[in-house]
Parts: sequence; C-alpha cells; structure tokens
Amino acid sequence: ARGKSTSASDAEGMFRNHVAEPFPELAGMPAAEVKPENVARILARLVGPAVEAKRGRTALKLRSYLAAAYTLAMGAGTNPMAPAGAVGFKLTINPAQAVSPRAMAAKYNRVGKRALSPEELVRYMARVDALPSLLQRIALRLQLVIGGQRIRQLLRITMDDVSADAMVLFDPKGRRVQPRQHELPMIPEAAELIDALRGLHQPGGSRLLFNAGGATLTASTLSTAVHDISMAMVEAGEAASPFRGGDIRRTAETLLAGRLRVSKDDRSQLLSHGLGGVQDAHYDRSDHMLAKAEALRRWNDYLANLCIGADVADNVIPLRGAA
Repeated sequence: ARGKSTSASDAEGMFRNHVAEPFPELAGMPAAEVKPENVARILARLVGPAVEAKRGRTALKLRSYLAAAYTLAMGAGTNPMAPAGAVGFKLTINPAQAVSPRAMAAKYNRVGKRALSPEELVRYMARVDALPSLLQRIALRLQLVIGGQRIRQLLRITMDDVSADAMVLFDPKGRRVQPRQHELPMIPEAAELIDALRGLHQPGGSRLLFNAGGATLTASTLSTAVHDISMAMVEAGEAASPFRGGDIRRTAETLLAGRLRVSKDDRSQLLSHGLGGVQDAHYDRSDHMLAKAEALRRWNDYLANLCIGADVADNVIPLRGAA
C-alpha cells in the first residue's frame, strides 16, 4: 500500500518459503492461536543447532516481518487508517515479539567493515570493464561514477528520472510513507553511461533504464557479479580478502572522506544517508546540488588518476584545465 514493491515482494517470498511451505499446519492456524514457541520453531529451521548452512539475516528479517504484522493487527481496531484486512483477529499477544532477537542479532547483525584499498579499486574497475554483459558493466560503472549509490535505488531509475542536468533516485529506506527524492547532478561521466543505456532500448519498450530486450537487471544479479569479481581478485592475489556489493559503497565514502577530504555533511547529502534528523526533515530545503557536483567532480578526477597510476595525496585537490 505504501508503494514499497521490493520489500513487499521480499516479505511475500519469505513467508512462502519459510512459513507456508515448510509449516503448512502453522500457516493454517488462526493467528490468535499462534504461540511464541511456534515462532521459535519457524526460526530454528533457519538458525538452529542442527542447521548446517545458517541463515541468520533471513531469520531476523522474518521475525521482524511477523512482529510487524501482529503489531498492525493488534492496533487495527482503534486505527482509522489501518487496512480493512487487518481487523478482527482478536489478538491478545504478539508471539513474534515475545521471541527475543538479541542472540541472533549479536551473531548475525555484524556491521560491515570491508573497504577496498585504492590499488584494489583499480583492479576492481578493470574487471568490471571486462564483464561480458554490457548492462552489468554500465550498472557497476555508473554506481561508482555517481559516488557509490545504493544498487537497488540505481536499478529503479526510469527514462523520466534523468535529464541533461540531473538524475533522481528514490530512497525508500526507513519508515517513510513516500520515498525520499535523492537528486544528483548529471556529470559528463554519468551522462555518457546514461546515453549508452538509452542506446540499448527499443522504441515503445520499458521505461526502466536498466531494462534491455525485455530483461530487467536485478540487484541479486549485480551482487553475484561483484562476488565473482571478488573471488577472482582474491585468487589472483589482487585483493586481500573477499568483498561484496555493499563494500563498494563503503569504499567510495571511505576514499571521499580520507583521500579527498569531503565533509561528513556533504557525503551524507551525496549518499543519501543520515538525513532523518529534525533539521534535515523539516528545515533544510536546500538541494545541495553545488556541493554534490563538486564532490562528484573531485571523485571522478580521483578515479581517473587512479586508472593512470597517479594516486592523489590526502592534501591535494585535482584541478582540471578548464577550471
């Protein structure tokens, strides 16, 4: 109902794969009869001692979705904005909330710390450029060019979200009813990749930019591509340890901060995070486009210097001839 189709599809698949199919008798019970022990049994199938390949993050998400569903239904009778289908379950407890997530969270909710070194980033870019899929090459290159934006948001952009001056991503993270518009300046490096994407489209086809020949590029496909690059780099001695898609975003911010001295506020605006405070939500109505453009220019000059073997010292800002 809130337009969060990705997370809605994720929830639907999770309930089907981890509740309805493996536990049909539980799935068929009246909601008011489900006990905390039943929820614990469902989660034990994912993280229990007998499980060889544990799926801790999946278990945490499933518990969160179950708890949210019960919370909505328990308050539906006095909530005039609750969907009609949430009323009438006669619930007295939230069985999912009674199952503590503390032990699972301590083990599986680990904060990622991996960031590629400048040398590893050069090797990564070379391997991205060698990918057989043109669509994957453009997507992973564009992610880097625009500062390490979230892949899921990048893959949602349509023809209508890009212009000669800017591109608009939509950030649905958190408890927003409407996704936050995240506007980025259109720098030449990004415009070149967007033009290449447009060239892949057939007249009258999908408005999604990352859709070619009826096939839509997915985040999982790109995650697999990054994983394969990571494993190949480790095997070839080009990377100290494996990395994943989210580590590319962390790498960009780490280098923006450490090498290019881009301020924390400007990085937050560029990468659309940490903007939930009162000041950002209610008072700051600037689009910060000049700061974003300057940060992206410095970032892309830095990437170009890396590719030609000229890393930039911490206290040097690359200047273009035109400047």
